[in-house]
Amino acid sequence: EVEEEEEEEEEEEAEEEDALRGLVIATASRGGFDLSAFVQAFDNAIPLTMNLCWEVMANCFVNASYDPSLRNNTCPGSITEFHFGFERENVKRRSPIAYPFGY
Repeated sequence: EVEEEEEEEEEEEAEEEDALRGLVIATASRGGFDLSAFVQAFDNAIPLTMNLCWEVMANCFVNASYDPSLRNNTCPGSITEFHFGFERENVKRRSPIAYPFGY
């Protein structure tokens, strides 16, 4: 039952993101701008960025090269603090961006 609710939430978030994407592209197009190259670059960059985010969290937000043998997710408090900050910024900006890390 919990898994079904999570799946429904994920589907709703994906639909919202698709709607927002379509709105931005349509609005830019009406203004004479073609965002296709930007959208493609954005879509290609996100997986790289998300991988880096996972490594930064596993590295406990220490500004050092990622070494899983030193700090492999041994700082759940820091990750919770980051999540709180992410949501706080969403509220401040009235942003619909969903927290992407599943915590």
